[in-house]
Amino acid sequence: MTEQTTEQTAEQTTPSQLHLITVKLTVLGPIVTQHSGALAQGVDVAVLRDDNNQIVLPGTLLKGNIRHALNELAQLCDDKTLASKLHEWFGQEGLEQLPDTASDGAFMGSRGRLNFDFYWPMSEPKNAAASMQTRIELNEDGVVEHGSLMFIESPYEPGELIEVQGQIRLAGTQQEARLVANYITKALDYCHALGSFKSIGFGRIESANTSVERIDTPAVTFPDYTDAQQLVLEWRSDRPLCMADAPTNKSNEFRSRSEISGAILKGVMARQMKHGSELARYLERVTVSHAMPLDENGELHFQPRRSIALYTAKEMSQAASDTASTNNVTEGRLRQHDFLNSPQMPDDLQGVLTFASDFKGSQCEAVDCPPDLPAVLLVRNAISSWLSGEGEARWTPEKLASRNTAKEEQLFSYLCVSHRWSEEALITWRGHIDLSRVPPDARAAVYAELCTMLEQPLVGVGKTKAVLSLHRVWSEAPPEVQIQSQDVVQLTLRSPTCLLNTHQLKAVQPSAELYQQAFETLAPGVFDLQDHFAYEELRGGSYWYMHFQKNFSSGYRPYIETQPGSCFALSVRTGQEEKAQHYITQWLRQGLPSLDVPEEVSVRYKRTPYDHANGFGQVHVQISKERKV
Repeated sequence: MTEQTTEQTAEQTTPSQLHLITVKLTVLGPIVTQHSGALAQGVDVAVLRDDNNQIVLPGTLLKGNIRHALNELAQLCDDKTLASKLHEWFGQEGLEQLPDTASDGAFMGSRGRLNFDFYWPMSEPKNAAASMQTRIELNEDGVVEHGSLMFIESPYEPGELIEVQGQIRLAGTQQEARLVANYITKALDYCHALGSFKSIGFGRIESANTSVERIDTPAVTFPDYTDAQQLVLEWRSDRPLCMADAPTNKSNEFRSRSEISGAILKGVMARQMKHGSELARYLERVTVSHAMPLDENGELHFQPRRSIALYTAKEMSQAASDTASTNNVTEGRLRQHDFLNSPQMPDDLQGVLTFASDFKGSQCEAVDCPPDLPAVLLVRNAISSWLSGEGEARWTPEKLASRNTAKEEQLFSYLCVSHRWSEEALITWRGHIDLSRVPPDARAAVYAELCTMLEQPLVGVGKTKAVLSLHRVWSEAPPEVQIQSQDVVQLTLRSPTCLLNTHQLKAVQPSAELYQQAFETLAPGVFDLQDHFAYEELRGGSYWYMHFQKNFSSGYRPYIETQPGSCFALSVRTGQEEKAQHYITQWLRQGLPSLDVPEEVSVRYKRTPYDHANGFGQVHVQISKERKV
C-alpha cells in the first residue's frame, strides 16, 4: 500500500472535524456592493459597511457567485465529482409545488454544509475621502434618459488593487476540505468580476488563493456529570440572527423571533454529532431549552416570565396605597416586580394575581418581557444563470447576457436581531440542557459525547447561517417544588405549546372546559383548573403539513398555539399531593408535553412542531394557598 493510499484510508476513517478555508482575493477597483437602508442625501448607491464602518463584501455574494460558477463548470467540463457535491456543499432549494404533489425531501429542500463568513473585509481605500461616480442611460436619440442619472459612492480609485479576505467553515475530513478549497479557487478564477455594476467593469478579480486549517478547540471547561444537575450554556453569535417561523405563504419577508428555539439548536447539533454514537441514539430524549437573550447588564429578564393576567394600572395604584408600597409603583405601572413579590401584598394579589376580565394591550408595559433587541434589515436577491436547472443548459443569447445578474422579482429580506448591543458588547444567549429523559445507564456516555461535540461552535443557525460559540458553561440544580394540602399551582408558560386540538373542538365550548380536559390528559385525576388567563394563535401552513402531518394524519389541520405568558391556577385534589409534586417537578425540568400527539408516541420530533424536548412548553411555577377568585 502506497503512502498516499494509506493517508486517504486514514482520512476516510477519521471523524469529521471543523475546518477553516481561508480565501484571499485581489480585486481591481472600483468595486461596489450596495448598502440597504437609508442613504445620505444625493446618494443613490452606497457601499456596504460593517459595524466598525469597514467596507465589506457580504458572504452571500461570494457564496452565490461561487455556486453559480461551479454549476457552470460542472456542466461545461462534465465534472461528475463536482456535480454530485454541489447540493451537499451549497444546499438545495425546495420545490415550488403543491404539498400533495411534492415528495417530502424535495419540498423542504436541504441546507448546504459550507458556511461562509457573514462579512468579508476589504482593504482600506488609498483615498480616505469617499468619491462619487455618475452613471447615465442614453435613449434612442442619443440623449440622457429622463431620471436616469445615478450617483454611486466609489471610495476605490480606478485601477486600485483591493484585498478581500474571508473564511468558509466545513465539518469534514482534511481531504474534503482541500477538495473544496481547490474547487473554490477554480470558481473564482472562472468568475470575471464581483459586486454591483460588474457588467460595466467594476470589481474585476485579479487573483484568488485558498488555504486550509483546523479550528482549534475553544477554552471552555465542562463540569463533571451528575444526575441531579442541568447544564447551563451561554452562546454568542458572529453575525445577526434570523430565527423566522416556517413560511406560510409566498411572502418575501422573514421576521426573526427574539429567542433561539431548542429545535434550532438541536437541529444544528444533529448535523454536527457523530452518527452511530450514543448521543445520536438518544438525542431525541435530550431536552434542549430555548436560548433567551441577556440584557446589556447580563441579566435574564425572561426568567421567570410573569403572567399577563394583571390588575389594571388604577387598581394596582389603589392596592399599593392600601399596603404602603407606593415606592414600588410609578405612574400606575409596575417597577420590575418588586411590587408583585412584596411580602406586604394582600394574599389575593400574591403570585399570578387576581385574573382581570378586561386585559388591555397597553398593560403589556407591566409585564416582564425579553429585552428589546436591536434589529438589522438584510436585503437579498437571487442570481440568474444560463441554466434553467442544475442539469439542463439554455444556450440562448438572452440567458448568456444575463448570467450572474440579479433575477427579476426575486428580491427578499430578513428582519434579523443583531448580535451586538454596541460595538463593544455582544449579545449573549442563555439556555440549558437536561438529560433526565435519557436512560440512566446511558447518561454518562451521552454527556461525554455532548461535551465533545459542543467544544466546537454550532455552525449554521437560522436564515443567516450564524455561528454560535460557547462563552460560558456551568451546571446547576433543576428547580423543585413542595406541594401540600390545599395548595394552588400557579403555572405560567414561558414558551408556546399546543394544549388544544382543532379536531376536538365543539362549536361553542368554554375555554375553561378545554384546558381542564388538557390537564386531565397530562395528569389524570390530579388537578382542577380553578382559573386561567390564556391567549392562542392559529399556526399551520404547507411546510408544517409536509413535515409533521402528511404521513401521520388523514388531512391538514392547523395548530392552536397557546402563547407564552398564558397562566393557569391549578388546585390539587385531595390526596393527590405526591402525584402533583411529581408532575410539576417533571414539567419544570422537561417542559409541558404538547397534546397534538399522544405523550407516549416515540420520535415526537417527527410528529409535532411542539416537542417539549426541543424547548417548547417551558413553564414557571409558583405555589400558593387556595383562594377564591
